[in-house]
Amino acid sequence: MNRRIFERIPVNLSAIFHAGNMTIPAVVTNISMNGMCIDSKSQYAINSSFEVVLSFEEETRVLVKVIQLIKTGHIYHGMRVKILNEPKQYFKLVARLQSHYKGGNISSPESNKFLNRPTFNLIMNKLRLSG
Repeated sequence: MNRRIFERIPVNLSAIFHAGNMTIPAVVTNISMNGMCIDSKSQYAINSSFEVVLSFEEETRVLVKVIQLIKTGHIYHGMRVKILNEPKQYFKLVARLQSHYKGGNISSPESNKFLNRPTFNLIMNKLRLSG
């Protein structure tokens, strides 16, 4: 039985968050209307809240809460987070990604590992035209 309310979209989007006075680079590996999975060398504790800045066409800021830490073996490398505020810009971004996702993986230019440049540019042009 699938407990998910919203479909997860596999992505490879650049993001940052802050820990004290440090800026921590991260990669969002999947995203949905109510949360995302963030890979990073640094994590917050479960139930911690913080702001994530996504980089895709334009900067999108969203307040999140850690619901699960992700580890492989004994090494923690990511967090599953839920969205706490409801920024229209975030929902618009996810809706646009959903409408163009067809079994592939959408990347930001900074972390583009899954799409070649012509394919990425084609997707970006479609997003601009539909927006």
